[in-house]
Amino acid sequence: MQPFIFWNSPKDWVLSPTKDGVVFLAAAMFRIGRARYGEQWTGREAALTTLTPPAPLPTRWFEAKGEELVAARAVLTAFPEGVFVRPLEEWADFVVKPFAPPMLVKPLSPDEWALARERVQQILEILTTSEARWRDVVEATFALLKVGALETVLRPSTGGDYIPPSAALWNTDLKHVRTRFWNCEVALTNPFSQTEASQAESPPDGKFHKIFVTTKSLDAILAKVQNATLPAPAPETQSLPPPPRTTGRLAEYKRGIVEAVRKSPDGPPADWPQRDAYIRDVGYEKLRLPKDVAKSGYAAALREAAAQGIDHKWSRRRSKAQPTA
Repeated sequence: MQPFIFWNSPKDWVLSPTKDGVVFLAAAMFRIGRARYGEQWTGREAALTTLTPPAPLPTRWFEAKGEELVAARAVLTAFPEGVFVRPLEEWADFVVKPFAPPMLVKPLSPDEWALARERVQQILEILTTSEARWRDVVEATFALLKVGALETVLRPSTGGDYIPPSAALWNTDLKHVRTRFWNCEVALTNPFSQTEASQAESPPDGKFHKIFVTTKSLDAILAKVQNATLPAPAPETQSLPPPPRTTGRLAEYKRGIVEAVRKSPDGPPADWPQRDAYIRDVGYEKLRLPKDVAKSGYAAALREAAAQGIDHKWSRRRSKAQPTA
């Protein structure tokens, strides 16, 4: 089974009766993720990690290449109501199908282009933070399996008795067994083969074994995570983030202006954009600052330059200082 389908279909995972005292590894990893990340954990991390992210779009639509025009139109088509309304997995429908030739793509208006850039950025932020959380959970789970804190139990994919694994099953590096986490299975005939485990479809019956962990060992691990006795995960942006804060980007924006003033105190150099163009292109479009913040930030940066002792002739109202008599 393809990893995207597997991790996006938890209802199809193997269910084990409580009396068996085991939990399917995929379900156990989801519980570990929730314990480590709390409300930031969405349960979609593994599935989203398998998606191909869209490439960032250039600031101006007329600078875009053909495939970027196609991608911009595709993201608007995939998410007409916004990426927080429709499932992000719908992006998969566009990355696996051939795009129309660029010359057949309906032109985008400036407003549509700005909206496409915003949604592409939102998708990239969601995929990036989801991947970071999932990578952390995979690495933590592997470490626990390797030291035996999570006790492994195997069962043939088609059913049968649970069997204890070889003591050497996890005695390796993560890079040699990473594909075990794609479908939470292992081929006992060649347990460290990445080629066999990476096939899109499961091998013939009897070749793979499902991976389980004991309920007792999992509960002990979760208690430690929730009591913060295990290393706490690095804080991440929520997968459905609130409106982005501007503090860091505003500082970057103002820093660039102050540095330009420092290098050219007699006025903006010839290649410096007009004030309004700089506010629009750098502050609003590139750094995604609100227009009023970008506008006031420009004037504030010039005041900061003066406060730093830079005797400059830049005007807060005009892009170039008027020559002095």
